[in-house]
Amino acid sequence: MYTRFLSAALLSLAPSLTLSLPSLANPVIDRIASEITVRIEGPQGGSGVIFATENQIYYVVTNAHVVDQPEDYTIITPDGDRYQVGPSHRLRMPGEDIAVLAFYSEMTYRTADIGNPQAVEVGNLAYVAGWPRSGGSVRQRIFVNTEGEFVQLLQGVDQTQLPLNYTNVVRVGMSGGPVLNQRGEVIGINRLVQLVEDTDQVVATGIKLDKVLTWWESAEKPTPTASDSRAVLSETPAPATEAIVAGGYQLSQTLQREGGFLGAVAIASLGDALLVSGHSDGAIVLWNLTTGEPINTLTGHQKAINALAIAPDGKTLISGSEDRTIKLWDLQSGELQKNLTGHRDAVSALAITPDGQTLVSGGWDQQILIWNLNTYETIETLPGHQGLISSLAISPNGKWLISGSQDTTIRVWELPTFKLVNILENHRLSVLALAISANSQTLASAGGEGDISIWNLATGELQRTLKGHTDGVWSLALKEDNQTLISGSWDKTIRFWNVQTGQLQSTVKKHSDYVISLGLSANDQRLISGGLNNEILIWQRQPN
Repeated sequence: MYTRFLSAALLSLAPSLTLSLPSLANPVIDRIASEITVRIEGPQGGSGVIFATENQIYYVVTNAHVVDQPEDYTIITPDGDRYQVGPSHRLRMPGEDIAVLAFYSEMTYRTADIGNPQAVEVGNLAYVAGWPRSGGSVRQRIFVNTEGEFVQLLQGVDQTQLPLNYTNVVRVGMSGGPVLNQRGEVIGINRLVQLVEDTDQVVATGIKLDKVLTWWESAEKPTPTASDSRAVLSETPAPATEAIVAGGYQLSQTLQREGGFLGAVAIASLGDALLVSGHSDGAIVLWNLTTGEPINTLTGHQKAINALAIAPDGKTLISGSEDRTIKLWDLQSGELQKNLTGHRDAVSALAITPDGQTLVSGGWDQQILIWNLNTYETIETLPGHQGLISSLAISPNGKWLISGSQDTTIRVWELPTFKLVNILENHRLSVLALAISANSQTLASAGGEGDISIWNLATGELQRTLKGHTDGVWSLALKEDNQTLISGSWDKTIRFWNVQTGQLQSTVKKHSDYVISLGLSANDQRLISGGLNNEILIWQRQPN
């Protein structure tokens, strides 16, 4: 049998493959994998496994092609802490696509339990974990652990000399992640995808860990110090019993939904009574904010919900999904009113004009579509962006449409003509979030690099850049006072800023996972924050 090989980091380039989001493994294996798998950031980036420790030095094994450039790389541990690893603290295994990175830490991290790859039998369950670039509407990285089976591709060959083969779906960013057996032991390092000739079979392959450990026993091990690793520690969440107050808001309740792959969470608030959350299994949940209980679940989407918008009259909910559709729902009855199609890829952003007559949608197909909400037909397509559309906003005065993209640019369109009037540039990575002040004078934009830009909307002048977040900023909200900006980030913090001075007013760490959604209710009485792990926090505004 003849097979072709593709690096897991290049899987998305294979046009013959259509891969859905991988299903999560069972909870026990998933927990083990999440505690030993790290995210590696750098020119290439990928995943790695904490497999050994000695004298506060931790060793991470990954693929050599993940860290093959001379630059520093960053290891992000399961708790969100970051450690710099320079070239002198990386070691490559001769003749194999294997490298080991070393970092110093006084924190305690779990190391992998090692299993015997030679004991694997065809049909045994296989688990492969990592940080793919497939979660959320801009394909940023989230942790997944996929389930499959070990298979044998070649007959009549000494299997001890062959790599591990398995049917798990692997994605961009999972190179270097662990291959685990059904006992939760690491037996290999994920490396390649095999496209089996003359069949529809997709098989992944990994390097057996026993070969790596034999080499490691005699290798000269890197010995970084605390100053070498230069850790940037994540803040510890406040205890659940502590009264959390930030930016004039006090945590009042926590909502939690079980189930669904946590690739994207979108939240919108309606008045003072209703919260709407969208989840990666395609479900939309309506919550009563007074009781904290779910009151309805809307089903109809086949894939993750990436965007939600509520019409100005408060009667209609609009949802955008990775299934390429936009759906309109009656909020009171929960009935599906209309299904809109037009995007060639996932729908990633939505915005409605203040008069409720026009819907704007953005997608992974780089298109911005303009819809007439009376006829449900597209009336315009806005070209120009060279990357997927990651964020949209319309000014409260109805004069401006703002679009942010993976191409790192922000485009300003005049309404109702949809004429392009400005292109703003200050971000190094995807423009993940946009917010416009109530007086329509100030635009805030946030990027995957963690910076927030403050712009004069009328002139396009950059007024200031807010720095402080240590990871991408996924959500923004501007209070009605036109001064207070709230930001939520993958660094798990919510921050409050004065946009007039650029001063950071307060920082709160209550989420245990990435903060990816924010919403403000009428008159800013409630702040809603949503985490990647389906945790939704409700913050109540406190009297002055």
